Amino acid sequence: MDSENDAQVLAEIQGVVLDTYVYSFEQDGKKIVGLSKAGVDAVCRESANKKGEVYRLIENKITGKYYEVEEDDKYIKVIVTVGRYALIRDKRGKIIDEILLDTAVGVKRQAKNRHTKFGLQDNPFAFECAFSRAQRNAKASLLPYKLVAEMIEHYRQNGK
Repeated sequence: MDSENDAQVLAEIQGVVLDTYVYSFEQDGKKIVGLSKAGVDAVCRESANKKGEVYRLIENKITGKYYEVEEDDKYIKVIVTVGRYALIRDKRGKIIDEILLDTAVGVKRQAKNRHTKFGLQDNPFAFECAFSRAQRNAKASLLPYKLVAEMIEHYRQNGK
């Protein structure tokens, strides 16, 4: 799952349109199924369309930043907070207000080096991968389980 999500982040950086929304693998004899980064983004868009809810980064009121970074020689860790907002529209459909419904913190620790066919090499996109996946983790924890299950089934049926 980690390598697939890293590949998706790198593909996005290169401008590739992502179409793998669901991952599936065996772990300790159990089948694990979930949403990839692209899948979480797609469900967030669907939630905006169906429910009028949006997900976005929230500024930390203490630091004034939208994310925190911690680093050592081997890893970079990114911490973000994402909010789920209900959009309030007027009779014409124009957004006139929004209400913060809930928040979640997402964290991702990413290795600064990666294994390649040439051996261990610097990962020039370690920050981007950590940042993107921290957002994915926060958003995923806010998504309604029923909507996630429906969308996983829909994506699986449509080859995504």
